[in-house]
Amino acid sequence: MRRQKSIFIAVLFQVGFMLFAAFSFAAEPLTRVKSAGSESLVDFSLQDLNGRTVSSADFKGKAVIMFFWATWCPYCRVEIPVLAKKYNEIKGNNIELLAIDIGEKADKVAKFMSQAKAEFPVLLDTDSRVANSYNLLGIPTIILINSRGEITFQGNDLPEDYLERLR
Repeated sequence: MRRQKSIFIAVLFQVGFMLFAAFSFAAEPLTRVKSAGSESLVDFSLQDLNGRTVSSADFKGKAVIMFFWATWCPYCRVEIPVLAKKYNEIKGNNIELLAIDIGEKADKVAKFMSQAKAEFPVLLDTDSRVANSYNLLGIPTIILINSRGEITFQGNDLPEDYLERLR
């Protein structure tokens, strides 16, 4: 019974987030960077946890793993340690990992990341514009973008063959 209640609450949070994302997008849409593929990297500028502006232009010609998440999401809390363990492998393959928190304040996210002992970069999508531009159906969502700027995968966890998909 307790497990069913936990599952119900998790599903309720997911549905709530999807409704929030669907109806909160009143801002001007972001544009996609031109690429040979039909889907590509969205042009964006976001602040990191140190207040530094990071933009999509910083990653031109690089493979990128985008991880959309929030501290309240139980499934995101499962995926963060997985990414933290793989972070050295990811960096070693000249791939950028961007954890993009959706809709939360920097102090809350920084505290969470400190407790999680995760060392990868975190960007703050405080108004959800970047997340909405990818039409996310929930979180966590991982998007793999190859060095040509083409989306090669969009799903809820890091696929085992992520290195091949980023080539």
